[in-house]
Amino acid sequence: MKHTFRSITQSVIAAVMMSLWFSSAFAPSAFAQGSLMVNPKRIVLDDRKRVDNVTLFNSGDDTTSFTISLLHYAMQEDGSFKELPDSVTTYASTYCDSVIRFFPAQVTLPPHESQAIHVRFLKPMNLTSGEYRSHMYFRSLDRAQAIEQKVQDTSLHTISMELHPIFGISIPIIVRAGSSPATVTIDSVTVSAIDTGGNGTISAQLHRAGNESCYGSFIVKYRDAGGSETQVGLVKGIAVYVPLAMRRVAMAFKMPTGTDATTGSFRLEYQTLTDNPKEQVLAAAELAAKK
Repeated sequence: MKHTFRSITQSVIAAVMMSLWFSSAFAPSAFAQGSLMVNPKRIVLDDRKRVDNVTLFNSGDDTTSFTISLLHYAMQEDGSFKELPDSVTTYASTYCDSVIRFFPAQVTLPPHESQAIHVRFLKPMNLTSGEYRSHMYFRSLDRAQAIEQKVQDTSLHTISMELHPIFGISIPIIVRAGSSPATVTIDSVTVSAIDTGGNGTISAQLHRAGNESCYGSFIVKYRDAGGSETQVGLVKGIAVYVPLAMRRVAMAFKMPTGTDATTGSFRLEYQTLTDNPKEQVLAAAELAAKK
């Protein structure tokens, strides 16, 4: 007897968590995934700034629809994120869902067109002081062309599978009410052996205290025996989100050609990352180079 199974359609959702956890020496101000670009890559609202916009841009050649919703994530010590299902209520008191409103919740964008999503902080009278965070998730409803794969066995059983990739991207929405800036320290700094090309890795632990998250850039500087200092590494967009108290970081650096890295010392700085022309050093640590 010949049996034929109907086509099985599977949607593969690729949620790109890059906010808090995207690290690049040339980190852009916008995120991109598939044909969707989102700018900015994080929003912070407080008593002084209760309204902001997120701009979506369709860089593709087809009209695409996107839905907007809120998800919740907990940052891990390695900087990755773990999604928190609705059934997990451990961190529910730190979500900002109930104190923000956004509009619209769905958009349709023609090719190379943009749309602003308005986000507003609605502060209730009895809001407890602290920081609240949820992640705004933008999910494409674009029906991608199916990638069909048919497998036929000797029993004439046929299975047809169609994969429809559905891309998404999320950014943190942070609300602060009566909170104070975090205090930050760096310790456990180590520098790997530097290869013949001048490439090395510096690792450290970034500690956060207080009721606000911290967000900034790591800068690696090398000071030679004569006291001359050179920047050899940079990573932007490093965050430690409430309630996480410590995050491990590791970043690559490259020594200038001809530099003897065994005669000086390294300085690791964690700086603010703002629009200000001069950033503030939040924490620093030094370590002698390996002989």
